[in-house]
Amino acid sequence: MTAVRHIASSYPYTSRREGELSLRDNADEITGKLSAEIAARVAAAGVRIIESRLTQLSYAPEIAQPCCASNRPTRWSAPGNGS
Repeated sequence: MTAVRHIASSYPYTSRREGELSLRDNADEITGKLSAEIAARVAAAGVRIIESRLTQLSYAPEIAQPCCASNRPTRWSAPGNGS
């Protein structure tokens, strides 16, 4: 699992509870956590992370939160096509 995928799947896109971090509303805190995770992965190679940034979040099933399941399109097939 990549650091970005791990961080993105750890937080909801939008917070539903008071004090809960979300990708949309807490970009600074989330990218700080992303920088720390990347830094931990590359420290052995002598690489130093100066900055990381989430510039665009697009829907991807592998990072979707369970609370968003009702917003996902349902799969359907036309009658008679055998699917």
